[in-house]
Amino acid sequence: MTIKRLRQKETETVVDSLPESLKLHILSFLDTRHAVETSVLSKSWVSSWSCVPVLNFSSDSFQKVHPLDKYLRVKPLHRPPPPLHAFDNFVVNALSRRQPVKLDRLTFKHAGSCNPEILKQVFDYALLHSVQELEASRIL
Repeated sequence: MTIKRLRQKETETVVDSLPESLKLHILSFLDTRHAVETSVLSKSWVSSWSCVPVLNFSSDSFQKVHPLDKYLRVKPLHRPPPPLHAFDNFVVNALSRRQPVKLDRLTFKHAGSCNPEILKQVFDYALLHSVQELEASRIL
């Protein structure tokens, strides 16, 4: 076995050994898109995102940023924003795949104009699942 493979195995073991409550606590600080992306860490993380008591949807997480932009701390000036339908589709899919667990907070931040049907689905989901705190805002 190569050293790279051994390190990967060690990392997976550490990640797998975290208690579920700690995983959920960590994931609750992430944007939902990034929480879903943690599914690739290991088999034990595959569905953890769907049990998080907090959902943070932000169309900003769908902005394509050039790798150097984060180091230069500048906003991309000459890149067109990605189509917002990708964000809308993600929100709908994430809500439909979520486990039936208590949801404390749902945050929905959308750049530009928002499809009223998506907003209705987010509000309906929040009402249906007795969300304790709901925030919906437009990103300028």
